[in-house]
Amino acid sequence: MAEYSFNVTYTNEEIEGIRTTRLVRKARALDVPLPSGRPYGLNYEDADENWWLGSATGTWLLTDGGFVKIRDAIRAEERARGHWWTLPKLVPWVVPMLTTALVAVWTVRENAHLERQRLVLEERQDELGRLKQVQEYRSRLAALTVTRVEVMVALSKNVLHGQGKKAEAERAKLRTRKWALDREVLDMITAIAKLEGKSLREIFAENAELMPDSTEWYDRIEPKPETQ
Repeated sequence: MAEYSFNVTYTNEEIEGIRTTRLVRKARALDVPLPSGRPYGLNYEDADENWWLGSATGTWLLTDGGFVKIRDAIRAEERARGHWWTLPKLVPWVVPMLTTALVAVWTVRENAHLERQRLVLEERQDELGRLKQVQEYRSRLAALTVTRVEVMVALSKNVLHGQGKKAEAERAKLRTRKWALDREVLDMITAIAKLEGKSLREIFAENAELMPDSTEWYDRIEPKPETQ
């Protein structure tokens, strides 16, 4: 039992010795004077209100009162030196600042990502709209060319076989209709060429089967470049 009690006492004094050593070391680093000098030797009569001698370790240790005095003196010295950045005081400031900074960085990156996605989506929507419009224009062009061919056939028959004033009136009507169709076809081809980034000649060539006179007609609109 006596040995157990000694071990407990020894352990407690070792812990107090660590606390005392750390606090005294910090006080000396800040040039903070101790409330009273640390005694030497093993004379219990040298003890005072700040120091007591451990019976198991034989080490001079700070009393509770002495510990509080040195601790308060260290804090006062840190305040006087402006050590606002000491760890216990720094954490309440730094943690919110770092959190705010991280949130700001994440927000900026997320907004940039969303903006890129928005631009990509707009580009895709624009491309789909362009393709849809091209498809509509090409369908309209196909219908116009079919109608134009029918008008041209009817006009040819009228020229070959038609006689009299009635035939002349019909011929004039067909020519007017063909002229209107020519203008619609040209407008549609111009729109398609603009959307697809092609020349008028290319669009005329693509529709050559439905426009037998496309080459001749196109050359009247835009003369074919001379070959070197």
